[in-house]
Amino acid sequence: MSGKTFETWWEESGQHWAAAVVENGGTLWTDDIDERRELFDRRHQRPEAPTTPTLTRIPRSHAPETTAERTAE
Repeated sequence: MSGKTFETWWEESGQHWAAAVVENGGTLWTDDIDERRELFDRRHQRPEAPTTPTLTRIPRSHAPETTAERTAE
């Protein structure tokens, strides 16, 4: 979501969406702006950084050749 705040999202998208839902006979899940902000914050928070580095091992069959392997041929 490229760092938008709730207020920016609400001004640019949220209130227009809510108005369209009501205009088309739908029902909003809540009218409480604080509940909307809480949901926005939960959906757009960054995950916790890993406590230990996680390196993915490449299977040897898929790893690139080393210089020593190329010169040995």
